[in-house]
Amino acid sequence: MGVHLFEDLPKLMEQYSDQIVELTTMVVQKAALAGGDYLARETPVDTGVARSNWIMSVDAPVNSAIPAYVPYPTYRLSHRAGEADGFSRKSETANLDSVRVQHSSAASKFQADRNNAIYITNNAPHIDLLNEGRSPQADAGFFDGSVDVAIKSIRGTWQLKEIP
Repeated sequence: MGVHLFEDLPKLMEQYSDQIVELTTMVVQKAALAGGDYLARETPVDTGVARSNWIMSVDAPVNSAIPAYVPYPTYRLSHRAGEADGFSRKSETANLDSVRVQHSSAASKFQADRNNAIYITNNAPHIDLLNEGRSPQADAGFFDGSVDVAIKSIRGTWQLKEIP
């Protein structure tokens, strides 16, 4: 963009308004999808309830918990010490795939000129305990990791096109 006087700002904002709305929409959707996917991937799986409860919504958070999309054999019952971890959080994909579909659907509804925010909530009763590291499957603090992933996903993704 060239050099402009401050009094040109309203005119420039008007010229770039469509691009700003499109870029803002894309950035918000991309960050939400990256952060939400990280949360779902990093959530330890026992029955699938915690992973399934990463619910994305537009303009208002979800305030209820849902059962697992796909009931999962519990980690405690299927895992035997010393054996290969065939039932770890990384190998459970049915609930993860369902979360990804739900997130994609919700994010696609967000439009920066009509909506205020995308929320990613988890109302499973034990989600805070999992984030504190109370599962042998994951370290504490995966909530914070999702913010880093969301930020990294949008670095360098916005660029206004020069308007003659």
